Amino acid sequence: MNRYVNAIAGRLSLRPPQRVSLGDRLRAGFSVAVLCAGDVVGKTRLMGGFISYLHLAHGINNFFVLAPNLMIYNKLITDFTPNTPKYVFKGIAECATDAPAIITGDKDEAPVFTKPEEQKVAQLAYDVIRKLENQPQTLPTLAHLKKPEIQAAIVKAVEEQHRPTQMELEGIAEKPDIAAVVAKTVEQILLSSIRTQQ
Repeated sequence: MNRYVNAIAGRLSLRPPQRVSLGDRLRAGFSVAVLCAGDVVGKTRLMGGFISYLHLAHGINNFFVLAPNLMIYNKLITDFTPNTPKYVFKGIAECATDAPAIITGDKDEAPVFTKPEEQKVAQLAYDVIRKLENQPQTLPTLAHLKKPEIQAAIVKAVEEQHRPTQMELEGIAEKPDIAAVVAKTVEQILLSSIRTQQ
């Protein structure tokens, strides 16, 4: 098993805590893995490590991934799609030659953000909102996201982080309407919050 763990950890560039977690979980044996960790620590990357291990070492080909809300659901679809910046199987040769298929139940639904630049802005907005959730004095509840002053603060933070593409700078591509994307992102977060509560 160590041969696979070491190979996968190296190929996926897992950080030491992720490598230890992958090895410990696999040594302990499990039928269900629950990854509880803070924001931006690499849970999705570690999930890619588990899936890679189970596929390479045991020939398991089907996996069910459950997302807690629509924003994370969309992010997971992106992260499991080949040739995207955070592709979870980057470095796994077997996935490069035979990319995994992503099967969702909503292929008939139109995506909220169709343009890559809008998707980048939506991700920035989501990240800003996640940080605000840890500031109860600023954002006591998700309902406060509807307030114009909160949305204006999110827009400002996104504008500070947003880096236009070369095509935008040259006037070839249309610049995204950051305020509109933030408003849609807030709407999606509130919708997913309502679905979760039901």
